[in-house]
Amino acid sequence: MTTPDDPRDPPDPTAPPGDTGPREAARPAEPPPPSEPPPPADPPPPGGGDGGGDGKRKRPGEGVEDKARVLIEPYLKIMRRALRSIRGFFAAHVIVVRTEAEQEFVRLMGGFVLLFGTAILMLTSAILAGAASVALVQRLSGLPWLESISIAMAGTLTAAFLLLTVAWVRLRKPLMPKSRELFEKTLDGLSDR
Repeated sequence: MTTPDDPRDPPDPTAPPGDTGPREAARPAEPPPPSEPPPPADPPPPGGGDGGGDGKRKRPGEGVEDKARVLIEPYLKIMRRALRSIRGFFAAHVIVVRTEAEQEFVRLMGGFVLLFGTAILMLTSAILAGAASVALVQRLSGLPWLESISIAMAGTLTAAFLLLTVAWVRLRKPLMPKSRELFEKTLDGLSDR
């Protein structure tokens, strides 16, 4: 074991250069400054006692807030239920509208396809059948060319009008009748007092 004055001690790394003296003993740390005194205790509630015996201090006006909350709570529950009912009501409307819109989309696309087909057939019949029928009518009847063209055009237009009638029957139904009826009932129910 070595003593502080022993020359075999290693030099102090924190000592200034050239100082080869013995190391000083470590100084004890200074005590921390005294902390602030605790805040003074609250005075007891007026009228003596411990404030009700439940261990909780009541703040001024706290009883009024509790009474107001108790009075308002049933109305808040009714409002929440009403909002949930309205949300469910509109969710049901959305389901009906979405389903009916999908059905109407399919129906309308079918009708438009028929109209497009009608237009194509009218053009095709006007071009192809026109020339052939005019030649056929003129050859069989011996009528002049103008009358033969008129007879062929009448036959072509008859076929086109048949297709147009089928497309019209498909497209003439009112759009989304269930949704309209449901919204009319809703509006009637909301407008009645």
